Amino acid sequence: MLSSKQQLVYEWLTNDISLPVFAEAYKGAAILISQKPACYVSFAAHAGRDLMNRLASTVAGIRSERVQYQQHVDKLQGDWREEWRLSNDLSHEVAENRHLIPIDACQRISTLIDEHISGRMRNSEADELFLALFLII
Repeated sequence: MLSSKQQLVYEWLTNDISLPVFAEAYKGAAILISQKPACYVSFAAHAGRDLMNRLASTVAGIRSERVQYQQHVDKLQGDWREEWRLSNDLSHEVAENRHLIPIDACQRISTLIDEHISGRMRNSEADELFLALFLII
């Protein structure tokens, strides 16, 4: 069972900000922490990490999609040609002056890198966003 404070948080997540997925993760973690079954630490830590990393951005309306690396690489692989590969018999000077990759392939690489950077920034800013939204008055 949840304590009165835990029930208040659960109801806030469920009713006030309408995020039942987060509410259930919170409730599950709280119950497991009190009951202490096998592997409770792993589940509670995972739920806590998800709440810290995603709750604030969800409330703030910030999209937090994962970078779809496999899809990006699959698209890039379809465009890739073996002759674009840097070979051992090609000097760096020749490669820099004559080793051109078409703009479509470059754009796909650029998109992949941009999404990767954006995902890293979201992860690194999650703690500050959580504090700013929920704890700092």
